Amino acid sequence: MAALVAEFGDRVGGSFDVLDYAEHAIGKGANAQAVAYVETVSTANTVKWGLGTDPNITTASLRAVLSAFERHLVASAARPQTIATYVRIARAFLLFLGDRALEHAEQAD
Repeated sequence: MAALVAEFGDRVGGSFDVLDYAEHAIGKGANAQAVAYVETVSTANTVKWGLGTDPNITTASLRAVLSAFERHLVASAARPQTIATYVRIARAFLLFLGDRALEHAEQAD
C-alpha cells in the first residue's frame, strides 16, 4: 500500500499520507469479499476516505488507496488527463492482480 501511495505521489503530484486503515470480510467461505478502508490526508490537510472491495484483501487495500487518491485529485483539480491516464493504469493493474489471484485459487483446488 505504501508503495502505491508513494508512486502516485511522485508521478502525478497527488501526495497524501494514510492516517488509518481498516479491513473486514463480508460473507463467509468462498463467497466472502474483503473490504478495506483508508483515511488519508493531503499536504493541504484535506482528509479523504477510500474504500475497496475484492475477494483478495491485498487487492481490496490497493483499490481503497486508488479510491482515496482519485478523491484527492478531484478535490485539488489536478491535471485531468494525467489523472485519467494513471487511474486507467492502476485499474488495469488491479484487474491483473485479481485475475492472478483467481488463477492461483483455481490451481490450489
